[in-house]
Amino acid sequence: MTDLFRDASFFGGCEPKNSDKTDVAENSLVLVSFRISVWTGMSTEQTSVEEGAENMRRRRIVPASMLKVFSDFRVRAKALCAERGEPYLNGYVMRRCDAVSVERTLAIWRREFCRQRDEVFAPFYEKSVYDRSMGVVPKGCASDVICPSTDYVLRRISFEFDAFTLASFSGSRSSLQSFIQGLALRFAEELDLVRIAAESGAITDALLCRLEILKDRLLVWQGYREEFRDGALHLTSCISQAMRLKPYCRDKTSMLSEIEAAFKLLDAASRTEIEAEPKTAEPIAESAEPDFSMACGLEAMLARGKSLFSFS
Repeated sequence: MTDLFRDASFFGGCEPKNSDKTDVAENSLVLVSFRISVWTGMSTEQTSVEEGAENMRRRRIVPASMLKVFSDFRVRAKALCAERGEPYLNGYVMRRCDAVSVERTLAIWRREFCRQRDEVFAPFYEKSVYDRSMGVVPKGCASDVICPSTDYVLRRISFEFDAFTLASFSGSRSSLQSFIQGLALRFAEELDLVRIAAESGAITDALLCRLEILKDRLLVWQGYREEFRDGALHLTSCISQAMRLKPYCRDKTSMLSEIEAAFKLLDAASRTEIEAEPKTAEPIAESAEPDFSMACGLEAMLARGKSLFSFS
């Protein structure tokens, strides 16, 4: 896996540059995508076909405990990316500074993943196949199964990841705009659920915890939309009012007004695109070819023929 973040062209350059270009590089968003494939450790056999429906039977070849370490890597990678970014398409979008840390952590985990696959699991699987030929079946596994080759199994245990900078085009909808609008919509929907829960019941500490988490997420992305920053301020005011009082003394009316104000900001952000710099119209150079759009009849046919064939 190529470390794209150590590439000067990808990272925006490590040498001091113009302040405007440096700010753009630091504020750009990165999509981190990973795919961790884990073999099921089972074989699938077709038993019968009845009225077009296939009946399949699955039999275990190796114990599930031998594959659990690879599944744990997938859970850890997903938790790491979810902590630093927000889901988008087939990956997680995060700030460039967070993406550098995540990429390096994933690179370390990938090396350990491959070591576990090649140095621990591969010898165990080969030994398991040999033991089956001698009549020894692993505990919890089926006896009458066909074991695939070691290369076949190892190809189905893989760990790959990559990172891409979100494109930002002026004058047209870009992946950056699409992500920010989708993020605003996600924040608005989560806050709407909190608002419904607050209207139907008391302002509990669990509800305040959800508001605190949402506020922290808004502060992370406040540099990309002013509505995120203003919404975080409303939630901060709501939380500070509630924390000074006990649950049964909290004023629900004033808190709901702050939540409602934050919701309107986020809902408006989800419906409007990021303002892009207008493109300056470039002058259209006159074409050297004659314009045949207005020509008609025999003159048009002769003119087009002269332009296509040289009569010397």
